[in-house]
Amino acid sequence: MNVHISPWIVIPACGLFWFAVQLGFSALALYIGPSQLEPGRPMFRERRFERGGKLYEQVFFIRRWKERLPDGAAFWGKGFRKKRLESLDSDYYQTFVRETCRAELTHWMQIPPALLFLFTGNWPLTAAMLVYAVLVNLPCILAQRYNRIRFLRVLHRRQRSVLSEGHGV
Repeated sequence: MNVHISPWIVIPACGLFWFAVQLGFSALALYIGPSQLEPGRPMFRERRFERGGKLYEQVFFIRRWKERLPDGAAFWGKGFRKKRLESLDSDYYQTFVRETCRAELTHWMQIPPALLFLFTGNWPLTAAMLVYAVLVNLPCILAQRYNRIRFLRVLHRRQRSVLSEGHGV
């Protein structure tokens, strides 16, 4: 049986659904321990095709738009803000890198709930919700990966510098 539901109900209901999904997974991600957020884990590791971040610069023109993305930590009033650097300290950079992993994971978790719309039997709605989930989360995922690559490069340079100074090179 096909039931017609007014768009005046569907649209706000979808909005509430996504609001709950985004808040819920963001809150859940705050409880993920640092050991699960290591940049060396397979999910977070840099891939060859990323070419040291050049993929994001040359294909996605990330430098033009990444600053416009919202920072979820600002919404919660806790968590780690990534909008601007607050320190040049290596420990801060390492925390920043881990927090890019947390943010990336959070945004990946927010995409699959779109598949729940399959249960509605409304294929156009399901497709629209899947497109929405990808379009809203993918820019944030790309920005987190790009930032992590850049920060890790700085950390590695610093480590090499400290090692070469320590060995009199």
